[in-house]
Amino acid sequence: MVIRVQTRDNEPVDKALRRLRKLCNNEGLTRTTKAKAYFEKPSVRRRREARERIKAIRLACRAKANDAQKLLNRRKKARKNARNQSARAETESAATSARPAAGAAPGAPAATTPGAPAATPAPAATPAPAATPAPVATPASVAMPAPAGTTEPAAKPDGGDGGDKPAS
Repeated sequence: MVIRVQTRDNEPVDKALRRLRKLCNNEGLTRTTKAKAYFEKPSVRRRREARERIKAIRLACRAKANDAQKLLNRRKKARKNARNQSARAETESAATSARPAAGAAPGAPAATTPGAPAATPAPAATPAPAATPAPVATPASVAMPAPAGTTEPAAKPDGGDGGDKPAS
């Protein structure tokens, strides 16, 4: 493997060295030389390689999840834009059909374009009934189910026998 860096005219040496280092890193040369600098036991090498494989798999899964999330966000944004555009188009068409034609009498009904459906008035909004809060079960009022195969009554969650006296 031969790595060559040709210097350009009036290029500083440190820039050329930086390019050489980047090429060596990309080729994996620096990593190989560091690994070969000292003896690595085969068992340690296998464990290191296994860790590196797991790390690569995790990174790939994370990237895949990020891509999926980005796709979902794009779809959600597209749906939102489509809803906004259709709502905007509806309000614009309602506004144009509600305007009287130019030169029409002030009390005359609004003219519609030929072939367009007639505008129907929007139904009046009915007030929503007042919501009553649902009863919330507290831990003291919830009975624990009896174990299967027993005929004893269910135990209370506080561990008591059902009496009003606190356990001593």
